[in-house]
Amino acid sequence: MTKARQFAACATLVAALGIGPAAADISDGVVKIGVLTDMAGVYSDITGKGSVLAAQMAVQDCLKAECGGMKIEVLSADHQNKADIGSNIAREWIDRQGVDVLADMSNASIQLAVPPLLKDKNRVGLFPGGTARLTGDACQPEHIVQWMWDTYVQVAGVANQITKPGTKWYLVTADYALGHQLEADTKTLVGAKGGTFLGSVRHAFPATDLSSQLVTAQGSGADIIALANAGGDTVTGIKTARDFGLTQGKQKLVAFFSDRHGREGRRPGNSPGNHPNGGLLLEPGRSHPSLHGPVQGPERHGTVSDPRWRLLVGAALS
Repeated sequence: MTKARQFAACATLVAALGIGPAAADISDGVVKIGVLTDMAGVYSDITGKGSVLAAQMAVQDCLKAECGGMKIEVLSADHQNKADIGSNIAREWIDRQGVDVLADMSNASIQLAVPPLLKDKNRVGLFPGGTARLTGDACQPEHIVQWMWDTYVQVAGVANQITKPGTKWYLVTADYALGHQLEADTKTLVGAKGGTFLGSVRHAFPATDLSSQLVTAQGSGADIIALANAGGDTVTGIKTARDFGLTQGKQKLVAFFSDRHGREGRRPGNSPGNHPNGGLLLEPGRSHPSLHGPVQGPERHGTVSDPRWRLLVGAALS
């Protein structure tokens, strides 16, 4: 985690809690931050222990500056990618352990389940990224802070650049809240560019095998096949596409999440968390993929073609 991101996390914490002379009134004089994350599942590479460490680093920096003299504790737990488990942990933290802030919540179903609890208990949730519904129909402006990516941004970073009038899209979609929102955002953005959304095939979350879904997508006649999933599911999708030679013909494969943090960031010489989580485009005739986005809105986008992306593809295809 860079110094800039640590400062941003601290500043968000300060703003969310109204930290100042009255800080001792929070809980029993201790600010408690609960990092609710995926410790061993499909998102553990890009969240998990790394998210806990990032929170601890941010607290350490804040204690040397704006938070000097305060008592701040970081708790962590594994939500196991299940909304009921995540909600129960969050409620227990708040009711019995006096947790003031929940952070990470790296699963769209959990992101949608927790905000009503935050409102009811007058607590704050810090979401680094997630479903666009967090700033839409599920928004709780007095209890939610979301400061990085969302599903709309991830789709727009790719779709706005490669969709032309008549371009045909087909999705392989994770059958839960994240995939559903990625699919909805794809329909909107592709349609706005004059493209055609042919349909989708859904897979269980988390995925163990995507063979059937990729065969269906390959036979759809689409110009672009997109993986509307993330983390380990995206890696599984890329591996399966390679096995079936999906990009050997005219079709292009898109991954809305690159997982560069989890794959390249762990290699020597690379600092995890220093690079954007853009969309990834794999297409015939290219020796390496191109990174698209992420963007802050439908009119801001850019493409980065970087040979270091071979490391990501190598990890996914190994």
